[in-house]
Amino acid sequence: MELNIVIGGHDARKSSLIRALSGGFGRSKEFDIKLLNQTDLTWVITNALQEIPWSVKQFQQELKKHLIVKRVLLALRCVNRKHGDANNYIRQFIRLGYNIDGIALLDDSYKVTNSFPRQIQINNSNITPTNDIASKVRTIWGWN
Repeated sequence: MELNIVIGGHDARKSSLIRALSGGFGRSKEFDIKLLNQTDLTWVITNALQEIPWSVKQFQQELKKHLIVKRVLLALRCVNRKHGDANNYIRQFIRLGYNIDGIALLDDSYKVTNSFPRQIQINNSNITPTNDIASKVRTIWGWN
């Protein structure tokens, strides 16, 4: 299972970016997303998992309802005292065998512990037009 993750703080435009990338709306839907050489059925979750709130275990339970998807596009908060920070979620995803296909970091100061080939950091995301951010992320992630 491929994961594409948008990480940011409060009002970093995580949900707006996910909607711009997917055409998605609502909290949780499946959409076909065109990648460079294929189209993947993708489960799109616009709210950060910690905001829903879902642990990784709860995410896995929900994922069972979406067995035919090949990819998940989701958001994580940088820091969340109650449910853990983004790095904690990413470590758990990796340990469980998920492939992190792309990271979009919408924060000037937060650092992702692991390094991923398709990773982009956008500074000042709260004042940068979302369509500009989406264009940059699509390029790095190889999405059309």
